[in-house]
Amino acid sequence: MNKLSNPFKNLLTDKPQYCTKKFEENTSSWNPFVIPNQNYPLLQENRRNSNLFKNNPFVSCNDFEQFLKETEESKETEQEHNEQNEIHQLEVDLKYFDRKIKKYTEMIHFFISRKEFDKSTDFNELLLLEKQKAEEKRIQIVTLRLKNYLKAEQNQIDFNFFKINEAKKALHEIFDNAILHLRKNQEFQKTLKFITGRGKHSINEIANIKLMVMTESKNRGLIPIEVHNNEGVLNF
Repeated sequence: MNKLSNPFKNLLTDKPQYCTKKFEENTSSWNPFVIPNQNYPLLQENRRNSNLFKNNPFVSCNDFEQFLKETEESKETEQEHNEQNEIHQLEVDLKYFDRKIKKYTEMIHFFISRKEFDKSTDFNELLLLEKQKAEEKRIQIVTLRLKNYLKAEQNQIDFNFFKINEAKKALHEIFDNAILHLRKNQEFQKTLKFITGRGKHSINEIANIKLMVMTESKNRGLIPIEVHNNEGVLNF
């Protein structure tokens, strides 16, 4: 082969910094040459959402890596937005169920006062069904909120806004998922903060959730540390 018969000789000699990987069908090899972006599946997938590849058959590695980074950040932002919308919709649904529960309770008392026990029994069954639906919505809201708390850099979880039953069901998910995740990644220096406080779960200003948090943590080999001058905060 003479020198002029290889149009890629200079590319091989100069080793340009281009994204040169191309998947060849039915083979594990990669093309060592600069390739048109339309042959790269990932670029094709995002073609409509980016101006990076328009009218540009060749893309440098730096540009491509930056594009991937921006795409990933965009997906994370969209996911957070969707989660917030989901929480909002769940809260709207929960208010609807709470109104139905209140109405059914009034109807039960009304029929009992008139000694129409058959009708009161029917409404009582409906009441139990609506309470079950409302409880499912509450657990979904708690789970999503906790997921957002765990994403935060400070890893702080505030139980002030949770009722005792909600906090109980959510607590197991925290210990079984979040803490195990920290151990798996060997993030031993990371602190997980629980704000037990005196919120909806409290009775006579006693944080009912605190004792449960301490018990569950000790069962998993974790030692809670009480914050000085703030008995409502536990660190792990």
